[in-house]
Amino acid sequence: MLTLGTADTGGEIERRGLLRIGALVTALTGASAISIAGAPAAEAETSDALAAATYVPKAEKGQAFGVATLDDHAKVPSAQLPDLSATYEVKENAAVGLLFAGLASSSVTACNIVFTGSSTTAGNNATAESRRYVNILTAAIQAAFPAPGGTEAGVVVHTEALWGTPSAAPGVHSYNGAQGGTSSETYMSDTEAERIMSLSPAMVLHMIGSNDYASNLPPTTYKAAVLGRVSKLAALSEKPFVQILVHSYHRFDVTGTYLWSDYGDALRDIAATSENIMFVDLSGFYTAANIPGDDPYGLIDTDLVHQTDSGHRMMADLLTRALRIPPAKMATSAAVPMAVPTVVNSRITSDTFSGPDEADIGGRAADAMLGGATRTWAKDGANQVAVVANAIARGAGPLSNFSVNIPEQTMNMEISFTLTSVPVGDNLLVDIHRQRPTVAGSPDTYRMVVGIGGALSIARRLSGAQTTLATGATAAAQDRVAFRCYKGSLEVRKNGVLVLVATDTAIQTIGHVGISGTTALRTFGLDDLAVDAVT
Repeated sequence: MLTLGTADTGGEIERRGLLRIGALVTALTGASAISIAGAPAAEAETSDALAAATYVPKAEKGQAFGVATLDDHAKVPSAQLPDLSATYEVKENAAVGLLFAGLASSSVTACNIVFTGSSTTAGNNATAESRRYVNILTAAIQAAFPAPGGTEAGVVVHTEALWGTPSAAPGVHSYNGAQGGTSSETYMSDTEAERIMSLSPAMVLHMIGSNDYASNLPPTTYKAAVLGRVSKLAALSEKPFVQILVHSYHRFDVTGTYLWSDYGDALRDIAATSENIMFVDLSGFYTAANIPGDDPYGLIDTDLVHQTDSGHRMMADLLTRALRIPPAKMATSAAVPMAVPTVVNSRITSDTFSGPDEADIGGRAADAMLGGATRTWAKDGANQVAVVANAIARGAGPLSNFSVNIPEQTMNMEISFTLTSVPVGDNLLVDIHRQRPTVAGSPDTYRMVVGIGGALSIARRLSGAQTTLATGATAAAQDRVAFRCYKGSLEVRKNGVLVLVATDTAIQTIGHVGISGTTALRTFGLDDLAVDAVT
């Protein structure tokens, strides 16, 4: 126990303490201090008999370790106000202003934002891409900073930051390079850092640390690794940009040697080194929701590591607020905007073609690593498509026509994939609503044609005749390409940007999605294939 003084001086110390508290309240609220003694008493000289026990000597008024005085307006003079800077945040982080400057530029030019990290940022355990926190946050940013004509890319995903040719159209374009299972020492290579900075991003968000905690990596080592990545990006930048360091929730499948807060403190220290770095601590919000604990709201999935859809939603909402993203602007026109189809809770199947090489994709079970359920690849004709180096490639030969398919479930469909190499020799055909089994080798289908060199077009094959419906776009190796059929609208997107569109309703039968080609198609490659229902 701290002893303040004897009985004779205790009242004086207590009274001075109260006066100091009054000065603090006045400084914070602007309210005048209220005296319980008359004015003459307040000006008592030190010779008064009661001064030592009751009043403050005039020599201590307005002095260090003394008490504050009041001016003619019964306010504490500014020179005597307490310094609260060590306790309260008194200014906005400069990074917010820099972020908004970049986002504001999206009305006239491309504004790129990038997400990096491990499986949480990759979106593990979300039931659809649209329910990942990155996608929800991106949608909120795009709604707050809409581009002319709505030309923003969605979220272009590649675990090694190979996003192909970025969109040059005005708008906010989002790129996710997160890799599951990585740590602070492995989540971003120098090459990946260079690819990130080639986008000239306005924002790069880092969320890493969960796997470091699980592997008991010392926080000092963690700090050095993250600082190295932050510094690498800064050194590669040609213009100011914001780096956001996020300390997320405490996983509870393991108990680490170090405190989870130690890793947050490391990020906070890094953020203090530059006004262009923002630190966002989400851990307290999850703690309030009893994570780790009984998780009454079901934010964390049964693996005790990854978030459910609800967890991703919460994380996106918290980050939206932390970044000061305003609500979407209300439309001022009476015109009703066209409904934009979005993939919602609808991943049918997916295939990353991981595992050992396979000579025949026919009969292979799609691994569903990107969501959805396992489906079996069916084939028409001889084997001519193999799984090589975790991607689809042409079989060894002798070559013949080929077709591999997955059953659909609805009329509104999308098939997407990363084109790892463009076709050589003939066209690669990507089908939706493909009739199967084929009728004399000539199925009815809607088709995206990926031509020699990557030329893209939309076609309809009906009753043995193929008709081109749209053309004029090109894809390159490592581009993410999607072919969508939605209520009579046929659309091709490259890296999230709409590049081809046609309208046709001639085929109304749910069939298969698949890929096919002729004997002349010598080589091609694709990876990370996904099949979605669109609502």
